[in-house]
Amino acid sequence: MAAPINPTPVPSIESNNSPKPEPDSAPPPTPYTVFQNGQIRSTVALCALAGFFSPFSAFTYFPTLEYMAADLGVSLQLMNLTITMFIVQGIIPAVLGDVADQIGRRPVYLLVLIIYFLACIGLALQRSYPALLVLRMLQSAGSSGTIALGIMVVADLAPPHSRGRYVGAMLSGPNCGPSLGPVIGGVLAERAGWPWIFWLLAILGGFCFAVCLVLLPETCRNVVGNGAYTARGRFNRALVNTLSPRAHKVSPDDVASTPASPLSVMSRYGLNALQAGLCYLSYGVATISSSYLIGKVMDFDCRATARSCGITINVLSGDDIASFPIERARIRSLGYFVVVGIAATLGFGWAIERHAHLSVPLVMLFVCGVTYTAIFNTCLTLNVDLHPTETGLASVAASLMRCVAAAVGVAILQPMLDAVGPGWTFTFFACLSGLSIPMLLVLRIMGPSWRKCSSANRESGSES
Repeated sequence: MAAPINPTPVPSIESNNSPKPEPDSAPPPTPYTVFQNGQIRSTVALCALAGFFSPFSAFTYFPTLEYMAADLGVSLQLMNLTITMFIVQGIIPAVLGDVADQIGRRPVYLLVLIIYFLACIGLALQRSYPALLVLRMLQSAGSSGTIALGIMVVADLAPPHSRGRYVGAMLSGPNCGPSLGPVIGGVLAERAGWPWIFWLLAILGGFCFAVCLVLLPETCRNVVGNGAYTARGRFNRALVNTLSPRAHKVSPDDVASTPASPLSVMSRYGLNALQAGLCYLSYGVATISSSYLIGKVMDFDCRATARSCGITINVLSGDDIASFPIERARIRSLGYFVVVGIAATLGFGWAIERHAHLSVPLVMLFVCGVTYTAIFNTCLTLNVDLHPTETGLASVAASLMRCVAAAVGVAILQPMLDAVGPGWTFTFFACLSGLSIPMLLVLRIMGPSWRKCSSANRESGSES
């Protein structure tokens, strides 16, 4: 029989010299975030709305190129230069990422959205090519940082084991741009005139700025910790604390699928701007579906890898990936998407080369949208996982490479199509995608050891 447990005597509150009982257990672990699930979902939805404008601004622009070239009296080659100048959207987030890690996410969000709003008004009013070029660069500077900022917010709010689903949810906003942009841009260009495209962007951008000004909370862990601290800066505090945790009870590729490529080759089917834009619905539906799918797949792979390694996932405080093979977890299903994406890229190019029925390249475009979105989302999430204290720089590094690849793809696409045709052009892009397969194998094998060496170097550097 077990011995009876004697209750610990309770000292009198009137005795100041009474000994205090020793704690019988360690204090409860600090939660990764004090934001409740509803608050996290609402904040991620705001980030998805803000991130919508970067691709939407690009895709609404493509159907207007011929109309604007005629009105401004310039060649299509010069108009394509305005697309290439979107390279600035790979440079600006690299600057904003470090700033957002220092002063917070919310002030940077408000800054880029007001820049975007003013640039759209200027684009609607301008009637000269130099003004168009400068304002397009300013517009991209305002819109491009929103995706990287959204990834930072997700990293602030979600631990690695559940981060995949929130990354997918946040990127569902940007992924709506490829499907809606060409359709809306084509309709406005033909029925109302191209300036109305920029007026629409200005109206939507102003609405997003107003919503974020009122509701968006500060999430940067350097500013508010896990959300339990109050931000000191004036611009770090939302006007209405509906989404703030303190207002509630606290509860513990892309080159192969570059945007201009399908619109460029679809001209072989004799489509006008609106028809070509409608063809992009398949790609848009694919990217939205893929964002949801790959988020679930990443979380499943993380749990499956933890089970195979005998590791228990820390749901409350988040996961310490120092001893967890995060590279293996993220890459677990990625190879399948790479192989299917390569096949779809080849199929897209050769279907157009042989002038197959229009449904064939549209199906291939859908598959490309699913696979390359999955690849980018997974790599972006892994990059953030590997740099938990520098999520801003990690997310903008991935965005930088994507934007540079897109700019280079736009620059070389038309000359390659003219020289060798769509079949061999997209064969070249498929081969570029194939280079990622050995890189994934090397990362899966060598990644953990590289991470340990990097951690050891940081520790030795901090001690010295």
